[in-house]
Amino acid sequence: MSEYVTLEAVAEHFKVSNSTARKWVASGFIPESTYVRSEKVYRFNLQAVEEAVLGKTAEPEEPAVDPRSFYRPKGAK
Repeated sequence: MSEYVTLEAVAEHFKVSNSTARKWVASGFIPESTYVRSEKVYRFNLQAVEEAVLGKTAEPEEPAVDPRSFYRPKGAK
């Protein structure tokens, strides 16, 4: 059985901020099938998240959002 980790652990694993990881969840970039949720508490199957994010799965359910779309150049509004 795979270990489930916090959002902070996912952010640390991918070397992104917690807010970026939250945006990935909200946008569907991290698929719902890779985590469990109880009210405001999320636990992620890190192996499944990594496979989904890095495109190791055979056929994604929906087209993934490009994570670079979350970043804006400095000074941009």
